[in-house]
Amino acid sequence: MRRHIYLDYNAIALRLDAMAEQIKQAGHEALVIILRGGSFSGVHLAFLTGLPVYFLKYDRTLQHVQWVGPAPEQSSVLLCEDFAGSGKTLITCKQFLVDAGYQTATCVVCVDRLSASTPDYSCFWLQEEDARIILPWERYRLNHAVDLGLGMNDLAYEKVGWDMDGVFLDDVASEHYAADLENALQMRDKLLPAPYAPALIQEDIIITGRPTQDEERTRRWLQQHHRHELELHLRDDGVEKPTSQTTGEWKAKKALALGCTHYVESDAEQAVFIAALYPQLRVIWWNSGRPMLVQASPTALRAPQP
Repeated sequence: MRRHIYLDYNAIALRLDAMAEQIKQAGHEALVIILRGGSFSGVHLAFLTGLPVYFLKYDRTLQHVQWVGPAPEQSSVLLCEDFAGSGKTLITCKQFLVDAGYQTATCVVCVDRLSASTPDYSCFWLQEEDARIILPWERYRLNHAVDLGLGMNDLAYEKVGWDMDGVFLDDVASEHYAADLENALQMRDKLLPAPYAPALIQEDIIITGRPTQDEERTRRWLQQHHRHELELHLRDDGVEKPTSQTTGEWKAKKALALGCTHYVESDAEQAVFIAALYPQLRVIWWNSGRPMLVQASPTALRAPQP
């Protein structure tokens, strides 16, 4: 499985900020954005450089390029795209501009070892052969259905993995588990759905930290409360006393393996762990029905004093 390297908007914007002065000094007179991939970098550069913006549309099937709106009156342009890939998008669009008489340079967010061209400006160079960059506007590609070539709208590929306890039902307090595990499980079995339980669609799945030995009672609860149609995955890592971090890691790995683009977690600590370790997932802390999108990053502070 290829390693995913996720670049967020801030990381991309910082690199564009750093190269803006170089682009201004180069004397480009206009920016040409390839829709849709070049939109973020092109518009951001427009704010940084003050250059006017124009738009191209490329049909990959027909390998056809056309203007969306007016063409530039300027003679020197900077062509913006998200990735210098192994295909012909950037090459064909640049040739279209050159053939039309424009002096054309290119700017992309990413270049890798398979890139078919070398842009004049790039934010990131990926040297690893077994890694793949995921851009913020490409998160839908985490859903394996993309590989089927269904040609759906990006939003149609959103696939949500849901935690169970604290989302569909209130969890039993931890002291009950510590005092008498079986009694706590029986208490949990009798709970009704929480008033903040979400409305779901059939494509949603449940990915719970409950261990696999709880599968029968979990499916029985879902059956009783009309959630039996949902795909269910219980923790199968064999860890007897998992921590918040190990449980969160298992949930995130399972969500990615199943092609989820989003994961909804009931526990704030686990949500932070997941968001920090797997930023390609959109992580939501359910917060008793008041969902909050979570973004986090590991950091190091001073060691505690002896």
